[in-house]
Amino acid sequence: MARKIIKFTKKDKQFIQDFTNSINKNLIIAISENKRFECDIPNNTIYLGLKNLNQIENNLFKKWLKNENITIKMNRRLLSLLHEIGHFQTFNEQEFEDRNSMEKIYNQMYENDLITFEELNFNYWNMTNEKKATLWGIQYYLENTKKCKQLVKILKLNKFVKF
Repeated sequence: MARKIIKFTKKDKQFIQDFTNSINKNLIIAISENKRFECDIPNNTIYLGLKNLNQIENNLFKKWLKNENITIKMNRRLLSLLHEIGHFQTFNEQEFEDRNSMEKIYNQMYENDLITFEELNFNYWNMTNEKKATLWGIQYYLENTKKCKQLVKILKLNKFVKF
């Protein structure tokens, strides 16, 4: 049976926009058609992915965090949002250019069966700007836990899980 796709609503988007404005007033929140959280640096836009998680990627991300000796209990969708905000807060043009080049290479390697799906994801998450954005998001959460938990409650997201 196919998994039900749960999207963020316009009301959710407004709550997230208000939350994001408290961090960076220049950012625009939009709903992604690609179903993934993404950021568009030139247009100051963060695209919201699905509300529900891809369990395979989520389990890999937990494993990656464990390999990085990061243990935290937080909502994965919240971390996705904070990660995207983190890209703007830690932006470095050269790191983004390097990331785009390396992402293409890793995808080609995966498509040619030279690396596994796990290696593809770990390599991606270890790229400098991706890792910096994740670490920024975790640090922001640790410094603003109450505010972050309020947003998760308002959005009726899944419970907090330990990574």
